[in-house]
Amino acid sequence: MLPVNQIQESLTEHKAIQEMLDTEKTYNESLARLLEIPAARMPDNELFAKLGVYLPQLKNVSDMLLLNVTMSLKDDVDSSSLNQLKIQRIQLLKAFFTLYREYASWYEIYVKETSGNPAEFDELSIYLSESYPGKLGLADYLIQPLQRGPRYNLLVTAAIDYNNKLANEDPAKLSEVSIADLVKAKELIKEYLLAANSSMSAASSSSSTAAKPYQFGDYTRAAFALLGEYMENKESTEAKEGAKASKSSSRSAGIWCSIWPSKPKPQSEVTTSSTATLENEIDSEADEFVFM
Repeated sequence: MLPVNQIQESLTEHKAIQEMLDTEKTYNESLARLLEIPAARMPDNELFAKLGVYLPQLKNVSDMLLLNVTMSLKDDVDSSSLNQLKIQRIQLLKAFFTLYREYASWYEIYVKETSGNPAEFDELSIYLSESYPGKLGLADYLIQPLQRGPRYNLLVTAAIDYNNKLANEDPAKLSEVSIADLVKAKELIKEYLLAANSSMSAASSSSSTAAKPYQFGDYTRAAFALLGEYMENKESTEAKEGAKASKSSSRSAGIWCSIWPSKPKPQSEVTTSSTATLENEIDSEADEFVFM
């Protein structure tokens, strides 16, 4: 039997994961509602065309996080599989924070547009509040991706604290490489949280340079490339779970095409230097991988 203090630490991390799962379900449902908005009700402007770029990618990350965390909380998961899931979870969080600052810049522009012309968004806000329980308006939904950042940060912090207190011979302890990656992820998350909260204006202005053709998954393909490698190396049962995640992601990708068909797929703007740096740190050979 594990020592009392180790059991307590394990429960602390377990609690952080469980709380993340509970709130992730609500967040995931909110993203789904935004994706389900009929094209005729969407504002026909460049701002919301960009929203159509971000939402499917945020939904994909959330779908895979839900699957990952659900698997982590199963009673029959061994230490090796649990560690692999933890490593995968960190890669998913990296994918989220690759999008985080980009979305924060978009949201700042949205707030300015709303204050300058609130009537333009009233119809859509009323539609959302009348269509679902909770009576949430458009702004209530759009701010939720930003609210996930601090919660994800708590999850990473709990994982690091728990791992640091494990004995070196404990099978649940991560390898030195994985620990370093975890710490690195925490540092990057802190950087992105600070950047999103204090310099969104700078990020917005820096995105006005020349654009390149957008391909679905540009922002997240590096992180998902590592996830693809992980899924391919798992045993058959875990491979099936990976297939479910892939199927869910593909379904999310199709939502944008089927629900907002009247909107031409926009050209993405050049990502910030921070985003490019993060993608290079995740996988320098990820250019060959396009997540669909």
